[in-house]
Amino acid sequence: MARGNQRDKSREANLKKLASQKAANSKSGSEMAKDKESVAAKMREKQRLADEKRQAEALAAEQLKLQKAAEAAAAIEEKKKAREAEKKKKAEEEAAAGTAGQQHPYEHSSDFSAAEKKKQEELAAKDSTEEAGLDDDEKDIVGGTEKIKISSEDEKEE
Repeated sequence: MARGNQRDKSREANLKKLASQKAANSKSGSEMAKDKESVAAKMREKQRLADEKRQAEALAAEQLKLQKAAEAAAAIEEKKKAREAEKKKKAEEEAAAGTAGQQHPYEHSSDFSAAEKKKQEELAAKDSTEEAGLDDDEKDIVGGTEKIKISSEDEKEE
């Protein structure tokens, strides 16, 4: 019999619990609708603020990327100018020494010309690797053409 009493007491306790839960909601249908709408308005406002924050961060990242690309382009131009100045200085030194038209004593040797070719190839490879370190957008800016890309998020909003 103890089990039967325990089951009855458990049922009564459960019914009281359910009744108190139902009694907790004493709002009418229109009040509940107003509450739901106010909660939804708050959530929309939060979402709008989050979207604005994301857009601001994306804009800041894009500006930083463009700034880095401009700095990289300036550095490359500076290196090119330095090389040109070095070549010009070397040519002036040779002209001053009177060796500008003379052939280098080892120039007829195939080893010397191969070494010169290798050196020129290394310089060309160095230039290409410097530019290879840039992003596609940065390469476009260095090349003189600036492309504006629309992200997939911007396309979704429109």
